[in-house]
Amino acid sequence: MKDVIAVLKEQRAELLNNVARIDAAIAALGGVKPGRAAASGTAERTPRKRRKMSADAKKAVSERMKNYWAERRRQAAEATEAGGEE
Repeated sequence: MKDVIAVLKEQRAELLNNVARIDAAIAALGGVKPGRAAASGTAERTPRKRRKMSADAKKAVSERMKNYWAERRRQAAEATEAGGEE
């Protein structure tokens, strides 16, 4: 059992060394700063560009959503009425 643990520790040290070398290579290429893991969400991100919506597009979305919710309310009312008639 001690031999297995020793081998695992050796492999872990080798992997950590590889990660350090990869981080250094990325940093040398101008990527992520050393010591920062890209997967952790702490990497620098470019700001997200937002699309602008025209007034006509906003109005169209508004009308669609009003119709959608009106239909939902109508269906709920019908379901309530149908449930009470039994």
